[in-house]
Amino acid sequence: MMENSPEYLFLTGGINKVQGVNALINTHQRKQALIHAFNISNPEWIVVDDDCLPYLLD
Repeated sequence: MMENSPEYLFLTGGINKVQGVNALINTHQRKQALIHAFNISNPEWIVVDDDCLPYLLD
C-alpha cells in the first residue's frame, strides 16, 4: 500500500519481473473497507510505505 511515487513504480515493475501479481488497493480506504480489500485479495506479502502505515494500523 503506497502512494504514487517512483518507489511504487519500481516495486510494481520488480513484482511483475519475477512474475508476481500485485493488488492495487485504494489508499483512501479506511477501517472496514481496507480490511475487506485485504481479505478478498488474500495477500502473501503486504508492502506499506511510511505514509500509509498509520492507516493500516487503525
